[in-house]
Amino acid sequence: MSKTFYISDSSLLKHRCEWDSTHIEIPERLEKICSRLERCGILDQCQRLPPRFANEAEIQLVHSNEYFNKIKDSKGLNLEELEVLSSQFEDIYLNEYTFDAAMKSAGCAIQLMENVLDNRITRFKWICCNSTPWTSCCSQ
Repeated sequence: MSKTFYISDSSLLKHRCEWDSTHIEIPERLEKICSRLERCGILDQCQRLPPRFANEAEIQLVHSNEYFNKIKDSKGLNLEELEVLSSQFEDIYLNEYTFDAAMKSAGCAIQLMENVLDNRITRFKWICCNSTPWTSCCSQ
């Protein structure tokens, strides 16, 4: 019997674009998806996995130390500085919660993959419902 895993965390809803309310990546998108899955009873059929933070070494398997530190150091910036920093990258935005959300989002993706591999599941679907600096480069 195949398993369907579910992993998410409400703290991911804190990551948002503070200066562009029309940006397509909004926390309400993740919130609505999770709410709908819950209302339809789909989550009752899933094995829920505990969310976790990725560690620096895991992130640096795919991102440079320089990029990692720029995102990490963004935690102490004001809104104007965050907007300027964000403009240096293609289609990412930062706020005071971005680094923590990115670390948790990546940790969740890793946790999910570890469970898929441990259970020798060959078919699965990963839906990434929010975009952070780590996951914005991921597709399925």
